[in-house]
Amino acid sequence: GNYVVPKLKELVDEFKVFLPVVLDLRNPVLKPRHWDEIQETIGQRILRDKNFTLGMLLELRVVDFKEQISEISMSATNEALLEDILKKIENTWSHLEFQVSAHKETKEFAADGLYIITGADEIIAVLEDSQVQITTIKGSRYIGPFKSQVEYWDNQLILVAETLDEWIICQRNWLYLESIFSATDIQRQMPTEHKLFASVDKSWRDLMRKTKDIPNVLRSTTADGVLAMLQNNNVQLEKIQKGLEEY
Repeated sequence: GNYVVPKLKELVDEFKVFLPVVLDLRNPVLKPRHWDEIQETIGQRILRDKNFTLGMLLELRVVDFKEQISEISMSATNEALLEDILKKIENTWSHLEFQVSAHKETKEFAADGLYIITGADEIIAVLEDSQVQITTIKGSRYIGPFKSQVEYWDNQLILVAETLDEWIICQRNWLYLESIFSATDIQRQMPTEHKLFASVDKSWRDLMRKTKDIPNVLRSTTADGVLAMLQNNNVQLEKIQKGLEEY
């Protein structure tokens, strides 16, 4: 009878060592790439079908590789957390929209469609939050599988920030000058500045009409040529303002 107790203790001790490896291998976020790594580590294939038993794992001597398997499982967990953050960022920007309002409820508005964006502060807050999250992911040692995705979002958000900045400046200056150049005597007295303003005015209205039709912030701010157009508009608006000051 004395033989049973030490034998049982031996089995319990063996199982104590074995259990953490089993838990690591049962990690639900293990992806095919992690299983490939585990199989490479133990030098054998693990057939994970319905006939798979713990006995088979014992035969594969997975306990001999428990540290490496634990490291792979921990990587999988941390990578899943990063992937989750990335998915949330993608989801946020696929739904985030500009609030577009009528500039003036007038007859001219009805015919012409004068629009402006409102509530830009909320968009800036979301942008800053996303940029902080991307910076956090960039600093993680588990970035490997998502490196190109993270670089893509990093560049996209930089472009959104630059464009949004120019957009807000352009809207502010356009609103100020639009009220001045709507007066016909100013148009007559300052023909050069009025001509410059008319050109900016047209491109601004075109941009805002497109934005009203497709208000998605990411699409609007990263569309081809939008940043350059706004930068050019802002240079022209500055020239007009200088002309007004000298006048």
